[in-house]
Amino acid sequence: MTSCHASLKRSGLEDKTVFLLESKKFRDAHDVLRYSPIDLVQVLDIPLARAKEIIDTVSSRLASKVERTTALHMKQAELDDPRSVRTGLDTLDSLLKGGLRAGTITEFVGPPGSCKSQLCLQASLFATLPRRLGGLEGKVLYFDAENHFRAERLVQMAQNRFPERYLAKPLLDKLLAHILVASVSSLSHLESMLPNLERTILEHAVRLIVIDNIAV
Repeated sequence: MTSCHASLKRSGLEDKTVFLLESKKFRDAHDVLRYSPIDLVQVLDIPLARAKEIIDTVSSRLASKVERTTALHMKQAELDDPRSVRTGLDTLDSLLKGGLRAGTITEFVGPPGSCKSQLCLQASLFATLPRRLGGLEGKVLYFDAENHFRAERLVQMAQNRFPERYLAKPLLDKLLAHILVASVSSLSHLESMLPNLERTILEHAVRLIVIDNIAV
């Protein structure tokens, strides 16, 4: 088992890179490997190629060191990761230890009318919130396959949940501008959009991708 808890200074990185990571509150190699290259681009404000190089360097250095860790340690590391998106359902968020885990794919399954689209809208709302309010402070890329997206419904959710914030029109306009909606007519149409996905994520600081729904 390879332990990721190695000092940044012993991770094979240049001193200036270590300084940059430490200035952004990265404590050790484990913190680096919890992020995808796209996450590092946004957090460190560096080119994508540089982000990939950092992850490759840390991974290569750690791969040469075989140390022990425990399942408890790994579980605690996951719980300490703040990068999750709340669904807006307190019971579900509690079961998920804070919400939908960043870097994972989550599928909502249920019969028609079981509020799957509403869950998608609520998660979208929370993804756009400032970090001080428990959000990810980013944008959402919303693939709308069955014309379920309703801006007015999102507005209602926002004003009901955070009336002191979203009764102000400028903040409400900012919320709506942070939801990038792409209409999808078929599965092949969706697939044709994927080659440009990485560029869209980087250009718009996308923190959540929603596909509503996959049965197109």
